[in-house]
Amino acid sequence: MGIPSGEFVKGTPIPQNKGSEVELLRTADGFTYIHANEGRGGSEAQKVACNNITRSGGKGNANINCELPGGKQIRFEWLDLDKVKYEYWFSMKDKAGQTQNKPGQASVTLVKKEPVRTGKVIPPGVYTVDFDAELKWAPVTYLLEANGKFFERGDKLRQGTWQEIDGDFCHIDSEVHCYKLLPRAAGDKAFKLQYKSANGSNSYGATWTPN
Repeated sequence: MGIPSGEFVKGTPIPQNKGSEVELLRTADGFTYIHANEGRGGSEAQKVACNNITRSGGKGNANINCELPGGKQIRFEWLDLDKVKYEYWFSMKDKAGQTQNKPGQASVTLVKKEPVRTGKVIPPGVYTVDFDAELKWAPVTYLLEANGKFFERGDKLRQGTWQEIDGDFCHIDSEVHCYKLLPRAAGDKAFKLQYKSANGSNSYGATWTPN
């Protein structure tokens, strides 16, 4: 993760604060790009899957090229196991040159950091999870391990990792799904979480009850 210099919006320098931080997060299918989205981190951050790992011209460092909503372009290039070069362009026209990519309009070297798995949102343990009634989803059972792994018990085995991002609880398998912790009544042992997709198209509640 890191904070780029340059512009996300033409004519507007990127503020050098956590709200401008970008991150490349490992998933089961590849990677997810996360942008804190003007200070709205966690469940409201922009998240885009980037799974097509290649090598430029079949040689050189491994890299990923991704397109963001609106045609914006991003590229990641592995410099070594702990550092990844990040570049951003306003469009493919701004990116593509006749012989090589034009300089990025925003860039930074991302440095590998260990994920935060503190258990402040939901402690490790076994939970029954119930969803909003209108979804008509069957309850599921999750096992959260202290080492950052999670497992779903039932007919469909789902597994991955979990961590806390900006005070939200996040499941990470093929995608990254983050949930906000809602206020609890005094003495209530269950945890009430709210999921909201980054573009606002999907939102639902889930109640996690310890077993």
